[in-house]
Amino acid sequence: MRLRDPAQAQQILDYAMHAAFARQQDDFSVRRSQGARKWQRAVSEIRDRGALSVAVLGLGMIGGHVASGLAATGFRVSGWSRTPRERVGVTAFHGEGGLVPAVTGADLLVNLLPSNQHTRGILDGRLFALLAPGAYVVNLGRGDHLDETALRQALDSGHVAGAWLDVFLQEPLPADHWAWAHESVRITPHCGGLPTPEGTAAAIAEAIKALDDPRNPLVSGKPLLDSQKS
Repeated sequence: MRLRDPAQAQQILDYAMHAAFARQQDDFSVRRSQGARKWQRAVSEIRDRGALSVAVLGLGMIGGHVASGLAATGFRVSGWSRTPRERVGVTAFHGEGGLVPAVTGADLLVNLLPSNQHTRGILDGRLFALLAPGAYVVNLGRGDHLDETALRQALDSGHVAGAWLDVFLQEPLPADHWAWAHESVRITPHCGGLPTPEGTAAAIAEAIKALDDPRNPLVSGKPLLDSQKS
């Protein structure tokens, strides 16, 4: 079963929101100035939320919540999914032909795709090149979505100004991994959205109820649970 926990989705929206505000203030540039003890303003100053273009990859239960939440806060949001999905306040694209227009010129890219044969390695050099100069990349999906070599090259060239990474191919992340020491990378230990006891229990109860429904073809007319034994 797929866990559908609204509280977890809200946590992930909060994470994406944090990154969006960081991009708005060009946080990595400010931090570098602080480290060098320089009284210097950010390289890129986008003060108006409506001027910040955000692309969200994945418009399912969580991705759709994140995309609509960012749009409701005032950011200009586009979204992409493999199949058509509509979300409030979001310019939605889908299919192979929709990915390029969804991400082109984005100042912030938030990945929330599922991992499958169609999405592995989707965060690659070709995709990064479509983003606006100085864009931030946020990976909240799966570690196998990200081409780490391509990201490092994009960061070192300055085209991507910052990356917020919550998931990796190998976890825990090895101590000698290059991302730990990179000045333009923010690492979090796969905690962008943690299931809550209440949300998990409600999701499991909903699944049991659905499976126990005689109308469910998976049950073939025979209740899955014996209420006298439950």
